[in-house]
Amino acid sequence: EFGHCTFIRNKIWKTSVSLWADAVNKAPGLTRPHVFVGNYFLTHDMLEKARSAFTAAASSRRMCNISDRRCAIYNLGIVHQRKGNLDLALEYYRKSEEISLFPHVDARNNMAMILNIKGQEQEAEQEYLQALRCGGQEVEPYKNLSLMMFADSRVEEALGYLCQALKR
Repeated sequence: EFGHCTFIRNKIWKTSVSLWADAVNKAPGLTRPHVFVGNYFLTHDMLEKARSAFTAAASSRRMCNISDRRCAIYNLGIVHQRKGNLDLALEYYRKSEEISLFPHVDARNNMAMILNIKGQEQEAEQEYLQALRCGGQEVEPYKNLSLMMFADSRVEEALGYLCQALKR
């Protein structure tokens, strides 16, 4: 009997999405399984399924920790940014920043990119600088800020940020 149960469970453990989908079925109110299912769909460019999973995670009443909810909301921003819904993406990135004491470099970088696309260069620059203050080894904010400065003929400043990026 136990051998049969193990055989049946092996099908569930076959892929990460089948494992986390099983967890969603068994505990639909938990945040983390929805986040992992959403991540799978996001990495496979299944944006509508990812949006659905992240929405379920963000609205879940039972979460292990606040970072799971923040991750779901941030990933909703990614989904909407990829779909071209920049205002909605910006809103989700801002929400993800509001629910934590610690800034998220990728959220700040993505907000800055959107603001730059929308022609709000000063706000974009402030977000890039916030992303740089987050620390870490991420190069993207340095690169993006320098590209924005090059486009604005601020060559010396741009080169300074590119040099900092190379040190990372």
